[in-house]
Amino acid sequence: MLPQFTEQGLLPEGIHHATFAEFERRFAYFERSDRRYRLLDRLRELYHQVQQSGIVKQLLVGGSFVTSKPEPSDFDCILVLNPSIEGQDLAIAHHFRTVAGY
Repeated sequence: MLPQFTEQGLLPEGIHHATFAEFERRFAYFERSDRRYRLLDRLRELYHQVQQSGIVKQLLVGGSFVTSKPEPSDFDCILVLNPSIEGQDLAIAHHFRTVAGY
C-alpha cells in the first residue's frame, strides 16, 4: 500500500512498492485534467515492454508524477536490469520501442 502524501504533497522518503494497478489508482486520476491519465498511458506502454523484455528486474518511477502536483509535465523512471544479463551483448533497442512523443 502506498503511503499518504506529506503536507508538502510528496510521498514520504524511501522506496514504496506497489502493483501497477495500485500505482494507477493512486496517481492517474486527478480532477483537474486528463494530463496524468495521458502520461500514464505512456508509462503503461513502457511497463508492458519491460515485462515482455525479460531483462528488467524493477521499474522505479519518481519525479512530479508521484506527487500531488495536478499536472506533471512528465514522469521520471529508472529501469533496473536483471543481474543475470551481465556480460551479455545487448542491443537495448531490440527490447524496447520508444514511448516518447507525448
